[in-house]
Amino acid sequence: MNERSPEDPTGTPSTGTPPPGPARPARPARPARPAPGSVAGTRRTRPAPPPPPPLLASRPTVVLPPDAARRGRGIVAASWTATAVFCAVAIPAGSGVNGFGRPAVVTSLVLFGISIPVWIVALVRGAVRTTEGDAVDVPGLFFLSGSAPPVIRRHLFGASALCLAVGMATAFREPFSFLAWMLPFGLVGLWGARHGTYPPRPSPPPRPGSPRAQAPPNEPV
Repeated sequence: MNERSPEDPTGTPSTGTPPPGPARPARPARPARPAPGSVAGTRRTRPAPPPPPPLLASRPTVVLPPDAARRGRGIVAASWTATAVFCAVAIPAGSGVNGFGRPAVVTSLVLFGISIPVWIVALVRGAVRTTEGDAVDVPGLFFLSGSAPPVIRRHLFGASALCLAVGMATAFREPFSFLAWMLPFGLVGLWGARHGTYPPRPSPPPRPGSPRAQAPPNEPV
């Protein structure tokens, strides 16, 4: 016996599915978020970082006094004397001549021992001149860059280069000979500390809020 499908009150047979309702309105699209560091969607560019300071700042040139080439003659003579004494014993010892091995070792150690107080005096004297207002730096102190005349540089560095060359050439037989060149090179720093010419040290910038910073440029504090 066939069953009849239920009918709704309007007489339309029911299919079991509710009629579709009205369509929902589409949701408006959300605005895009501004990128970090931007205002109102406009990207803000960061300022470029300042360039790093130079490793070696330019050193102001100074005018050497007329008698600069005659200063420190004792230091120049001591440098050549130490180099000559060292070469007189190191070259025969490095060549295998009998009887020069022990004198070469003793001479190298004595010259190295003398170089220690020479280096200390050079560093202390350079620090004292810095406190006195001179702009003493390492290139000017130990390399005589702009602080000594060319004739002084030729003598001091010539003795140091000769002592270093002989020490390296004879080190395979006398290892202590490599220490002797510390004395001529220390005498370079001693000359630069005692007789070198340096520019005046620049004054530090005033701190914010200090009377010096608040004073007009032409008015003394």
